[in-house]
Amino acid sequence: MTHSEQGRNLIEGEFKDRVIYTEKRAEIDFPICGKIPKVSIIIPVYNQIHYTYACLVSILENTESFDYEIIIADDVSTDATKEIDKFVSGLVIARNESNQGFLKNCNNAAKKGKRRVYFSFFKQ
Repeated sequence: MTHSEQGRNLIEGEFKDRVIYTEKRAEIDFPICGKIPKVSIIIPVYNQIHYTYACLVSILENTESFDYEIIIADDVSTDATKEIDKFVSGLVIARNESNQGFLKNCNNAAKKGKRRVYFSFFKQ
């Protein structure tokens, strides 16, 4: 893995080389749910692209024939997370302009979801 002096993943590192986080494929595609999904999955993120990517791969591999949307709640990441939409399609991206902290980040992301009744938040 390519890192900066600060230990953060470089934007031009893992994604540019296409040798990233999974041996199966570099790009992943989530089905776009045209109707109101049964579940909105909110993933709050701040850097740590390798964990986010592994989480997305796991969701895709373990959810067949189920209506859901995935909302990435990006709290001003500075690593490759801010370019995840170039390599993962079908996501809803809720990117903050300034760092909001966990709860405000999740609440802002929830506003972008199609599902308005139930939300669960999982902290990485």
